[in-house]
Amino acid sequence: MSELKKKEALFVAELEKLSSEQPALAVVRAGLAPEGEKAERMAERLLSSEAVTEYIRTRAETRLKACGYTQERICLELIRIYERCMQIEPATKRGEDGACGEFKFDSRGAMKALELLGQCLGFFKRDAKLSVDELSRVEIEVIDQ
Repeated sequence: MSELKKKEALFVAELEKLSSEQPALAVVRAGLAPEGEKAERMAERLLSSEAVTEYIRTRAETRLKACGYTQERICLELIRIYERCMQIEPATKRGEDGACGEFKFDSRGAMKALELLGQCLGFFKRDAKLSVDELSRVEIEVIDQ
């Protein structure tokens, strides 16, 4: 992990306090720029810095590991969530009747779990270009990044 410059360290410290949700505010709180466009531009610049992103990623991994979460465990949890979302289970009504005879399928949860699992495993590191010509032939070009 590379050393952060003083400005970067101040920014990251404030950003962690804000749960990474308001980078422009972290710039202001660190005393690096006044509120407004200048703070937003500086936040973008700091977040695009390789040293800052590497430091943030490493700190996040350290915190997750301290809580018992490894990449493998996260992947297993995503698989568990996907399988649960795909499970066909009778939907129940609240009340005395019990089951209503309908089945519930959580497609959004299943798709999101698959998306996150794919990202975790590095499946989406390619760009695909789709083109359709006049004869309705479809060509897909996969570009490795």
